[in-house]
Amino acid sequence: MFLKTLIIISSITCINCKSHIITGPTWKNEIKKCASGGGDERSYTFELKTLDSIGLNYSDINRSTSVVAHGRMELYTKGTGLLKEPTIPLTDYSEENNYKIFSHSWVESARLGWAYQEGRIGLSVKIHKDGFIELKNYVYAGSWGSITCAESRAYVQKIEIIN
Repeated sequence: MFLKTLIIISSITCINCKSHIITGPTWKNEIKKCASGGGDERSYTFELKTLDSIGLNYSDINRSTSVVAHGRMELYTKGTGLLKEPTIPLTDYSEENNYKIFSHSWVESARLGWAYQEGRIGLSVKIHKDGFIELKNYVYAGSWGSITCAESRAYVQKIEIIN
């Protein structure tokens, strides 16, 4: 609910903004850990498009730019059940000499007696000064002392840059 409220507030405060959409194949990443299997992670980097191809310049991108990942993002633990989020705003912004990054991490955990499970999704869009755009898709699942599984699934179908 918090993420949806944040998107609504962002869209209200941005009167003359344009939405630039990057689509392609679904950029998939998922992981599942069962029983007392410990924790494991997977991270993939996908090359998307260029700023030119979506009608933007590097100088157009700044802290007031909004970046939103759309798709099928799901976390599951026995304690939380299946949690779904169709949109994740990438609200954390950082800037270096040659790139700008928009990112967000979604973490859920549950403790049931002595059992503990955790799922994480981390998404970041890195915009390089030369115009190339990358998506880093990170998932983590961990299960300790449990007879069930923890799962993290991030199927990103499009990236929206609002400027």
